[in-house]
Amino acid sequence: MAWKADLGASPGGGPVVLEDVVYAGSVDGCMHAFSVSDGAPLWNRCLGALVSSTPSIAGHLIYFGMLDGRVTALDRDDGSEVWTFRADAPVRSSPAVVDGVLYAGSSDRRLYALDALTGEERWSFATEGRITSGPAVNERLVVVVSQDNLVHFIDKHTAKRWFDYETSLADGSAAIAGDSVYAADISGTVRRVRWENRQWPFEKSIRNIRRWMFRWGMLDELPPQKGVVWVRQERGESFIQTPAVDSERAYVSTAGGTVFAYDKQTGDTVWQTHLGASAATSPTVIGGEVVVGTQSGTIASVDAATGEIRWRIEPGGGAILGVAVGAGALYATGASGLLVEIR
Repeated sequence: MAWKADLGASPGGGPVVLEDVVYAGSVDGCMHAFSVSDGAPLWNRCLGALVSSTPSIAGHLIYFGMLDGRVTALDRDDGSEVWTFRADAPVRSSPAVVDGVLYAGSSDRRLYALDALTGEERWSFATEGRITSGPAVNERLVVVVSQDNLVHFIDKHTAKRWFDYETSLADGSAAIAGDSVYAADISGTVRRVRWENRQWPFEKSIRNIRRWMFRWGMLDELPPQKGVVWVRQERGESFIQTPAVDSERAYVSTAGGTVFAYDKQTGDTVWQTHLGASAATSPTVIGGEVVVGTQSGTIASVDAATGEIRWRIEPGGGAILGVAVGAGALYATGASGLLVEIR
């Protein structure tokens, strides 16, 4: 470890790093900025409510959600408040900022699109369940997982429903890579779905009819959902985080402490590696390594091609709640409020 810093309270999510500064929020309502060179504090801004998401950065602003329903933008240089938007329920969703628009979900069952410079609402999209995970965005769509057991594909230009994909309950976000979306859920199922497919009028109703026909024995098998490339289920496992995807494989970590790697094209299992403790973070791909933080307080690096554990480190700050890569180093937050840099 190169250095350690103290947030003063448990982190509200993972850190984020850009250029020579690393940022992290804490449950005492503060956002902190530290120098990547030595961990020296640069500024902190306390806003009176728990910071409940990993922050995002775009341009000169840093954005994050709060437990009282606020989405807040601060100036990266000095922590001064630029704007605040208030939803009707907690915002645990880490914001995504693309092309001048910020997307964030709320427990009020809405996905919001806000002007990233002013905080003005552009549109909102209603779901039937709380949104607690961050959206994924590409050139056409916003993809968000909600607690109504659906992955929602939304046209980001019109705010119209593109299509819905049914899952079991999911805690993590979806990941977009190329023409596909990767999503995992607590039933131990991971799937690859092509996002270009669109749901047309009555299509969902027809599928519901077919589902009942299957239950009544009138169909031998339930037709696959639209857009599915592959689906894999690991019995006895529960995927609780967001998949990570590189050029060859998709990686998912489980509540039981296993990391699975799947071939992107076929969905075949390439390897599975047990970490010895429950995974507490989503996998992070760094070159040829997959890094995962655990509930026991260790950070493990796994060879992306073979699944062999390359190294482990225990920073000493309790469960690892988030990891980030930048400035040639790895940064992690621990449950006790510890922020560390690892080189």
